[in-house]
Amino acid sequence: MSKSDRIRTLTRLVLSYVVAFVSVVLATAITLKLGSVIKHTATLFFCSVMLSSWYGGFWPGVFAALLSVVTLDYYFIPPLYALGISLEEAPDVIVFVATALLIGWLNGNQKRARELLSQARDDLDAKVQHRTAELKRANEQLQSEMAGREAAQEGWNRAQAEIGRMARITTMGELAASIAHELNQPLGSIVISSDACLRWLKATPLTLTRPNKQWRPSFVMRVAPVTSWCELASF
Repeated sequence: MSKSDRIRTLTRLVLSYVVAFVSVVLATAITLKLGSVIKHTATLFFCSVMLSSWYGGFWPGVFAALLSVVTLDYYFIPPLYALGISLEEAPDVIVFVATALLIGWLNGNQKRARELLSQARDDLDAKVQHRTAELKRANEQLQSEMAGREAAQEGWNRAQAEIGRMARITTMGELAASIAHELNQPLGSIVISSDACLRWLKATPLTLTRPNKQWRPSFVMRVAPVTSWCELASF
């Protein structure tokens, strides 16, 4: 128990006895003032005992009962203004004390039950708050894990997109290499054939004559050299 709880308990205990004392004083004053109206003198003192035991528990009720007996003996039981109980008044006093103690015991038990119920409610509230805090922490942890999983999923999606892009780039590279390979062979053949044609066209022209001297005319075939790739292509 903390210091503040001890101070609060002590204050409540002192206040309980103060309430018992004040209630007996008020019962005495009202009974003295309205003695002719009140049929039973001990009525307000029973009320005082009930109030004291209801507010403070069993022992404040006992305190109020003792004060009530002393007050009744001093102010209302002959001889007045003197302490002492005769044999004739003893049964009534005993009945009053027993009834007051029973009332105090019942009210004390009710007060203890009420305090236990209040303590159980406070413990339940504390447990609920503790459980709520645990659930809140678990929810925050779950949300953090979900955020991490979402981030991992986004990273995986980005990696998949990057892999797909690299695969497309690789496919385009392979296609370009295949096309270049397929074009290199005919282009190489064309270049070689062009070089051969150029060398052939640059060679010395041939003169064709017949060996028979009677046949004079001679046929000379001259081929002009091709000076450009465009002329060769048109040829």
